[in-house]
Amino acid sequence: MLRIIIYAMGQVFNNCHEMLDWGEIVAIADKSGDGESQFQEVPIIKPQQITNYEFDYIAVFSNIYFDEIKNQLIGYYFVPEKKIISWKALFPYEIYMDEKILESYKELIEEYRVEEVLDVGMPYFPKYFFESGRIIRHKSYFVMDGIGANKCLIGRNLYRDVYRDIDLCKDKYDMAILWDDVENIDTNIKKLGNKVRYILFHIPYCIEKRCIIKSIDAFLGNRFKYLRLATNYAVFWVIDLNPKIIQKDINIYVVTHKSYQVQCDDLYHPICVGKSYKNAKFLNETSGDNISYLNEKINECTALYWIWKNTNTEYVGLNHYRRYFYNNRIHNSSNYMDKENVYRLLKEYDMVLASSVVRYNGTVLEGILENIDYNLCMEAIRIVKNAMRKHQPDYLGAFDNIMNGYVFHPCNMFVTKREVLNAYCEWLFSFLIEAAENIDVSGYGFYDKRIMGFLAERMLTIWLLKQNLKIKELPYMAHFGLN
Repeated sequence: MLRIIIYAMGQVFNNCHEMLDWGEIVAIADKSGDGESQFQEVPIIKPQQITNYEFDYIAVFSNIYFDEIKNQLIGYYFVPEKKIISWKALFPYEIYMDEKILESYKELIEEYRVEEVLDVGMPYFPKYFFESGRIIRHKSYFVMDGIGANKCLIGRNLYRDVYRDIDLCKDKYDMAILWDDVENIDTNIKKLGNKVRYILFHIPYCIEKRCIIKSIDAFLGNRFKYLRLATNYAVFWVIDLNPKIIQKDINIYVVTHKSYQVQCDDLYHPICVGKSYKNAKFLNETSGDNISYLNEKINECTALYWIWKNTNTEYVGLNHYRRYFYNNRIHNSSNYMDKENVYRLLKEYDMVLASSVVRYNGTVLEGILENIDYNLCMEAIRIVKNAMRKHQPDYLGAFDNIMNGYVFHPCNMFVTKREVLNAYCEWLFSFLIEAAENIDVSGYGFYDKRIMGFLAERMLTIWLLKQNLKIKELPYMAHFGLN
């Protein structure tokens, strides 16, 4: 018998709780939980109490917030991603799922920038499309070949050629699509090994497919490099049969000030800041040349200073413990930026930044004032502008332009080349350290004390206004506490 924790008692739960097998449910996690109330004789707990339970899966009962909840469970409560499933995994197959499946395949094909695709079995595309331009609209060159027996029924505008067997098709494609036909996946991978780089397939969430999803995960194991994208209706896998080895020296530093399941590998390097959290496995801003004494005032900028002064990698980036760049428009925790995409992007661009925030309901300054004491904010601006007037007078106009404007790049997140980082840090810290030392924030609350950090967050946009750099904006994951 499986042990399942339900997460969220909202509208989805209300619509279908009567059809659940309550013998599998060990707890319900909800913000309203207190650990004492019950539903169907099952305790309703707070999300923080999840770690007190033994479970096989957490089933997220939300469609809109599935990805956000999944990433919070992974980050704050260290739940393994493979133990987080959609509520749909507890019910039979949803017959009206073709549209969602097709949209995901179209998105994956486009974001992987493939040009030649092999459609194995052809179960979906011929049902809904007559020509390939309906699948990928924005490429000048995109073709598909098919594997199947219905060659005479397939329009030439959809498939270039149709073959009866994988062995008979041409020798080189960018991607092969297997859809949900994974019964012979091992054989098909062997047949496709010399013909494609990527293999894409999926398994829909539903009660009869749970074991198949688990067996696919076990089969792939450590045999291949692959991306596992868990959505709220299916799990998709993209196997990379020929991963590129990037020799370039690339480090992205992940700033953290609390216990959290941060990325930590040969690309992502956590660095602890502030006084409240230390981890012997991570870097710490108190070592080397540092300004850690200013962390309370300027937030992650103390980590930025440490990176500037104590590292020398050719490519360098800055993330936050709960904010990561995606490789592309696929918003999934398995799709955080990787080395191959850093290298590809920085061959074409000078800097990768978080997608700009446009404020339609007030200026950038008014956005800060929504949460910060007015008098303290005005004093901080006066001090910053005095320091800039002394050290970087040419940027005073840019400062006013951005603060009184409606758009900026948020979060101090970036990936860039070392020379760009050096130029920005030389400019920023020429006045920011002096300004931070000169402001008195005693007597203010924790959030107000960070006013210099909030102004510093806008400084990257101010500096870029007077540079001639080629910028690439990327979406990023930003998730918050589970209360």
